Amino acid sequence: MEKPRAEVEITEDLLRALLQDQAPEFVDASVELVAAGWDNEIYRLGDDHAIRIPRRSAAAPLIDNEQRWLPVLAPVLPLPIPAPLVAGKPGHGFPWGWSIVPWYPGRPIGESLGTVAMAEQLAQFLLALHHPAPLDAPPNPFRGGLLIERDDRVQRDLNEHLPGLVPDETLVAVRDRWEQLLDAPTFTESPVWIHGDLHPNNALAADGALTAVIDFGDITAGDPATDYVMGWMAFDPPARAVFRDTLQADDASWRRGQAWALILSLVFAAQGDDDPGMHAVGQGGIRRVLDNDTAG
Repeated sequence: MEKPRAEVEITEDLLRALLQDQAPEFVDASVELVAAGWDNEIYRLGDDHAIRIPRRSAAAPLIDNEQRWLPVLAPVLPLPIPAPLVAGKPGHGFPWGWSIVPWYPGRPIGESLGTVAMAEQLAQFLLALHHPAPLDAPPNPFRGGLLIERDDRVQRDLNEHLPGLVPDETLVAVRDRWEQLLDAPTFTESPVWIHGDLHPNNALAADGALTAVIDFGDITAGDPATDYVMGWMAFDPPARAVFRDTLQADDASWRRGQAWALILSLVFAAQGDDDPGMHAVGQGGIRRVLDNDTAG
C-alpha cells in the first residue's frame, strides 16, 4: 500500500516566502526536510523549531485542529506537545494553513521497545489528556468510535494489503484474535480527549525517558482505549503491566485497547513496500497482540 502522492510541491523558496510574510524572525534560519509522512512534511527550522506543513488537502483540517486545540491542552499535560508558536495562513500559491512548532530532542521509539519508566510517563500523560472534551471537539470518523466501525478496514488489510507481507498463519491468527476482540464491551461513557494516532513514531524519547508526544492531527473526542495501543505497539510485558496499572484500565477498556493496537499494527504492517520501518513496527505490534491474551 503506497503513500498518497503529494498534491503540492513544497520548496525552500515557498517556505522562505511564507516566513518572510508571516514569521520574519525565522526567515534567515536554516531549513531542512526531516520527514514526509502521508499528510504532512516536517522541516527543521534552525536549531529549536520546525515547520509542519500539509502535503495534501486531506491534512489541511488536521493542521487547523492542532492550531485550535493544542494551545488549550498543552498547559495541562505533563509532557510537551507541539502547540503551534506560529499559526501560518495560506499564501504564495500555497492553499492551506501551516505551523511553526518547537523542535523537541529525542528520537521516535519506533522499532525499539519503550522502558518501564516510559510506560509510566505515557500513562500519566494519558490520564491528564483523557478528560471530558467539549461539544465542538474535532470529529474523527476513523478514531475513538466503535470497533465494529473499523471491521471493513481490518478485513481489507487482511484480504488485500497484507498477503505476501505477513505469513499466512499469522493472518489466520489475526482473524481469530480480531473476532474475539470485537466482543469487547462498548464504551458508553462521555467522550474524552484522545490523541487518536498514538503509535511509537509519535512518541519521542532520549536517555531512557519520553521527551514529547507529537502529531496530533487525529485529535478527537471518544473512547480513551483508542490511545492504549502503545501497550502492545511499544512495550514488552513488564512495561505493559506498569502502563495498565498506572492507567487503572478495566478489562473492557484494555480489550478495546488491544483491538485498537491490532487495527493500527495492521495499517503499519501494510506499508511493507513503501516504508520498511513502519512495516517493522506493525509486525512487532501484531506479534505482541497475538502473544498476549486478551485480558493481559
